[in-house]
Amino acid sequence: MEDVQRTVANRIKTFRKKAGMSQTELAAKCNVSKSMISKIESNKATIHLDMLMNIAKALGINLFDLLEQSNLATKRRATIVRERERKHLVTGVPGKTGYTYYRMAGSNDIDTFLMVVGKEAIASKRFVTHNGHEFIYVVEGSVRLQFRDEEYTLYEGDTAFFQGSQEHTILPASGESAQLILIFFHW
Repeated sequence: MEDVQRTVANRIKTFRKKAGMSQTELAAKCNVSKSMISKIESNKATIHLDMLMNIAKALGINLFDLLEQSNLATKRRATIVRERERKHLVTGVPGKTGYTYYRMAGSNDIDTFLMVVGKEAIASKRFVTHNGHEFIYVVEGSVRLQFRDEEYTLYEGDTAFFQGSQEHTILPASGESAQLILIFFHW
């Protein structure tokens, strides 16, 4: 897991330099401090998914480019991610935040993840925002999709679609973990 985060940190730095952008400029575009960008690039800070999405947008790339070499760079017609090859994306202290993301496939406009929401998410509850739209499909278990003023309980097979710019969080609806497919649309 640490290797994945180190790779992502290195890619952020590489893409930032390719864009001719300073850490200060990237920080301003992401609405964080220069110190935070420095910590991310030096692998001294855990990167949450919403932050990765903001960094990718600020750099003019898609999220998948930060997570894995894109199919455009490898001249492949499709990106295939086999279950055994799916890498865990570190998005918090393992076992503490309650959220685990597994990278699936992506493109310039869409990023997909398998997300496991554990009971620890309740204690670490944090509302997030991001650009674009989000689609959720509950594969297993049940979750509470919360906005600041509304809450929905989603069960196995249920879906939700909403603007990512709304503050939201996803929590387990019971004491059991749940699995979701998340699709982020960057249009």
